[in-house]
Parts: sequence; structure tokens; C-alpha cells
Amino acid sequence: SGRVTAHGRVQGTLSRPSITGEATLATLRYQDVFVGGAEAQIDLDLGDTRSSRVVVRATEVDSGALRFDRVEFRASGRTTEHELSLEAASPGDERYRLAGFEARIAARGAFEIDRRRWNGELASTKFSFPDGSANLLQPAAVDLSPEAASAAPVCLETGEARFCVEGQWSARPDSWRLIYSAQDWPLKRLLTSLLGWREFDGMLQASGWIGKEPGQDWLGATTVLLDQASF
Repeated sequence: SGRVTAHGRVQGTLSRPSITGEATLATLRYQDVFVGGAEAQIDLDLGDTRSSRVVVRATEVDSGALRFDRVEFRASGRTTEHELSLEAASPGDERYRLAGFEARIAARGAFEIDRRRWNGELASTKFSFPDGSANLLQPAAVDLSPEAASAAPVCLETGEARFCVEGQWSARPDSWRLIYSAQDWPLKRLLTSLLGWREFDGMLQASGWIGKEPGQDWLGATTVLLDQASF
């Protein structure tokens, strides 16, 4: 349930429309998701005769597992070359003992409309926590489509610590694979962010993989070492 107010104009073809307009939303509730308010400004040309610009802002967002004071998404450029950004601020959630954080993510790439394929790179990422921050070590290539998806190693750094993940997925045949590693990663920050646990600390060393092959159950393997453990 909720209330939406919108006005705008649509031109062009059905497959490559040009859309200009604004929309506001008040008090949306759908299953476990709640949004206090949202607004969008849209100037989108999928025919690529001009640059497009899209801004979407939302406040008081509760996904059921995580709360956000604000979320903002921006897109600018043409389908063949554009930039994307996402900013979010969470106060944490005492229901799950999760710490607050701020996130800033930026990407750039191109979208092939006929193939519904986005290809580009994750350009920058920063997560800020009460006890420090984690940043993207270097840009990472990303390829997304309904048939397949892949991501080159996405590595976050905090001081000398590293946490990396890469993976790929295919719809036909149905298969996926994820590889991860951690070097001197603060265990307390990881457990607090994901599980709300604050009782354990140490420096995490880990590597492993998990995946699924066609016609088989998923399986994986991992090696974990904890240095300077404290409870």
C-alpha cells in the first residue's frame, strides 16, 4: 500500500522510449519492506539522441533486515557510456545488533538494449563504520545480463587488510561459482556488520570457493585461520 503522484511525457518507440517526468511516493509498504517517502526526477532517452539523467531519493527505508535513513541513486550519460552512483546511510538496527554505516558506490559502463546486457566496471566503493572504513582497492570489471553474470576480483582494503570476492553465473547451463579470500581482515567488524556479534575479535585469514555445476548440488571448500583471537 502507498500513494504515488507522477507526471511526465513519453515519446519515441516502444523499444527505445524517451521519458521525462517526476514522481513522488509516500508511505509505501509491501510485505516486509517500508519506505517513508521517495522522489524521482527522470530524463531518460533510450534512443541515445541525448544524454540522460535519473535521480531517485528515498528516506526511512526498512527492508525488514536492515534500515536506512536515506538512499540515493543517480545515473547520467548515454546508454553507450554512462555513470552510476549509489549512496546510503544506515543507523544500524538494534533488533539484529547491527552497527550503523554509510556506503558510497560508483560504477561506469554501457548498456546494450537489444541484449539487455550491462558491461562496465565498479569504479569506487567506500563503507564507513564507527570504527573505521573500507575502500575498493582497484576498479573491477562487471558483466551482467539475463543469461550470465561475472565480476572480476572486488577487493576492499582497510589499512593493510584485504577482503576479495569474485564470481560468475550462467543461466544455461545452470551453474555458478564464487571465490573469496581475506587477509588480516578485522573479525569484529565482519561479524558486527553481518551478524551483529561484538563478542569476538581477531585478524581473519581465509580463502575458499563455493559453486554449483549443472545437475549437481552446490559444494565448496575453505581454509580459515584466526590470528590474535580474543573473546
